[in-house]
Amino acid sequence: MQQADILLSVAMRPGLTMADLTKMTGLSHASVSRNIAALSEYHRLGKPGLNLIEAVTDPRETRRRLIYLTTKGKELLTKMARQIEGTFSMGADIDARLDIERMHEEAMAAAPEGNTRGKINPKK
Repeated sequence: MQQADILLSVAMRPGLTMADLTKMTGLSHASVSRNIAALSEYHRLGKPGLNLIEAVTDPRETRRRLIYLTTKGKELLTKMARQIEGTFSMGADIDARLDIERMHEEAMAAAPEGNTRGKINPKK
């Protein structure tokens, strides 16, 4: 739930700092830091993370990081929000990516049985 809270906070206000997230969520600085790591490209100890947010260096204050959604994060939140509001959009680029993904899934579902063109070979 902490990760969901942080993810939604960043979606509502892109460019938040760690201090902003600490105030908004009521979590400790350590909890915010740990959850940001889990939601980033690389988790603690170099393990793969979820890659839903990214922390970039603030050009005005190099010790501070600004938190934004990644493209993958925007896609996930758009899919979730469209379950409630079908016309939800986070921008034309995300809409186009999701339309391409949907068309690919529809084409694969409509392909005749035995046609493996475009599908991942599970034997490899």
